[in-house]
Amino acid sequence: MSLEALHELVKVLGERIDTHRAELSQSESLTRYALIDPLLRAMGWNTEDPGLVRPEYATNPGSVDYALLKDNRPIMMVEAKKLGHSLQDQSVLRQVINYCTERGTPYFSVTDGQKWEIYETFIESAAVEERRIAQFDLRDDPVYACLQALELWRPKVSQRLLRAGQTPTPAQRQQQMASDREGNGSIQWQPLSRFSREPNTDPPSSIKFPDNSSCAIRYWYELVVHTVRWLWQAGRLNQNAHFRGFLTTSGSQNFNSPTPVRDTPFIYNRHGSADAQINRVRRLLNHARVSLDEVQIRL
Repeated sequence: MSLEALHELVKVLGERIDTHRAELSQSESLTRYALIDPLLRAMGWNTEDPGLVRPEYATNPGSVDYALLKDNRPIMMVEAKKLGHSLQDQSVLRQVINYCTERGTPYFSVTDGQKWEIYETFIESAAVEERRIAQFDLRDDPVYACLQALELWRPKVSQRLLRAGQTPTPAQRQQQMASDREGNGSIQWQPLSRFSREPNTDPPSSIKFPDNSSCAIRYWYELVVHTVRWLWQAGRLNQNAHFRGFLTTSGSQNFNSPTPVRDTPFIYNRHGSADAQINRVRRLLNHARVSLDEVQIRL
């Protein structure tokens, strides 16, 4: 699969997560079918070929959801959870490490279909995070997700080219993205206070907040989602805040396209025009008393 095709798949899976989050969060089997299997296939692991992939693979301590095979032996084990399950569940991580140790399997991954973490098994350090090779979120920056997903690529795994080393935190990535973009003299950030959308224009590629953290944008509604998340994490948005028609912590049944805002208690109605999304960002910032001059976008 080409990088372009992988990028499109990541977008499709992200939209599938948004549309069917409620059902996926209730069913591990549906999560596997709708989210995990497609990405494994894209990475060269044909889930219909028992010479490459064995579901419910038995080990002495128990069975793992997937064993990815080379020469009929597992080279990576994948433990699947339903959408929204914490990947930091230490009992699950220890369980998969035991599976891999018993079979001599060098790599393992834990995923809820949206978030993926990939580890190297045989590292002397007992700290699990020091075994981590990669981690990514399909609802985060799609380019970054694609690059990290390549750690699942069958030729790379089969040749044991993966090496443990903790990946950057989301905050570190956002700061690096902001720094990289600032260094490009041909691309300028524009304060939201001066932004005026031209007809039929694409969404801005990024939004940057007063603390210099920045987030990549794919769709107009993500301007609002990232703003809500930043305001919440910065302590500028109260849990009781309610914006009629587009943001609430309850009563979202009247929303056309309800979307949980990750890491917050809010539900957002992403339905609306580009101009509506921009106006919502401005309303949120004004409510939180954040100057529109301090929030910038990159076209």
